[in-house]
Amino acid sequence: MVSATIAMAHSLGLETVAEGVESAEQLPFLRLHGCDEVQGYLFGRPVDTGTIDELLRERGVGHLWTDPEPTPVDDNLGAPRHSGTPFPGRRMQ
Repeated sequence: MVSATIAMAHSLGLETVAEGVESAEQLPFLRLHGCDEVQGYLFGRPVDTGTIDELLRERGVGHLWTDPEPTPVDDNLGAPRHSGTPFPGRRMQ
């Protein structure tokens, strides 16, 4: 099911994010099937807003709660893309 979802998303020109990654054993499967990003307990436990805000500021990302600036629609679904603050995750390589 996961590999089919990744393939379908990519066929639509979308990137994929695997949520809930809890073990290192899950990473090779996701990488093999072309998952673009991962997030979950393997990379960090949930934290309160003050902690994540401080963490993002330390990394030079900015304030977590700033409203993203909409950018022009660039897909056939009519959904605007946003260039606001990203949430923590890991880019697959």
